[in-house]
Amino acid sequence: MFRSLVGSLFVVGVAVAAPVPKAKTKEPSLDGRWITTERSHSGGAITTPWVWVIEGEKFTAHSAKDGGVGNPNFPGATTTLTRPDPIKADEYDYTYTAPNTTLVYRGRVKWDGEEWLFAFGPANGDRPAEVKAGDGVYFHRFKRIADK
Repeated sequence: MFRSLVGSLFVVGVAVAAPVPKAKTKEPSLDGRWITTERSHSGGAITTPWVWVIEGEKFTAHSAKDGGVGNPNFPGATTTLTRPDPIKADEYDYTYTAPNTTLVYRGRVKWDGEEWLFAFGPANGDRPAEVKAGDGVYFHRFKRIADK
């Protein structure tokens, strides 16, 4: 009986001492309206801010002058933001599709507090190794626009 009690305590002790797996943190949703607070291409600043309205995988890009509710920058085109591999959380593809044209911009995202950063390579080119401005890289920093 003593041996059985000691064995039971040992098993309970092991179960209690086992490491608890870390809970995965849920990444914020990209759905909503976002304004660029910084844009560049190959290190050169682009001063015109854009508003991206993202709904699921589809988004529309607008001039910030109309608050992201006017005419899209690419009329007649479809633009999507998708993950090519769900295991690689930082990889996104921005695809522009218009009649007779499909361009894929392979990129990476990173969260910086409430803002997200998106760095992507040239059309149909390589994905940047890092989320930062650089040679041949388009870089956007986005801040959410609160719904009215």
